[in-house]
Amino acid sequence: MLNVSLLTMIDQALVIPLAWPSAHLSPNARVHWSKRAKAVREARRAAFLALRLAAPTLIKVPAGHVVEIEFVFVPPNKRRFDDDGLASRMKATRDGIADYLGCDDNCFVQTHRVAKVPTPGGEVLAKLKISPAAEIPV
Repeated sequence: MLNVSLLTMIDQALVIPLAWPSAHLSPNARVHWSKRAKAVREARRAAFLALRLAAPTLIKVPAGHVVEIEFVFVPPNKRRFDDDGLASRMKATRDGIADYLGCDDNCFVQTHRVAKVPTPGGEVLAKLKISPAAEIPV
């Protein structure tokens, strides 16, 4: 098991593989509220547990720091996915990451991209890095 401390994360990034986000989380999905609520709970919990496994000794994000998050979407097929739709599907995942880090998700700086080569089942690679807020370019 990988042992990650806050100091290590400030110096380098942590990459966490996550499951492909449910279609129920899409802002364009027309599903019953209970199905969406279940998908939100599952995504939030999965992100929390994935981060807990990857960084069991991680402590809270200190004041004056931000969490840089890059989501790399590796699609399940060759279908073209809307990148901003995929990014919005990750709201519950961001909340799960914030739960584990003990911070509000307003300290996140997020970027995203979609890989061109699909993988069966799809996945999302979340790259996390804690940085002092002054180091982030505006």
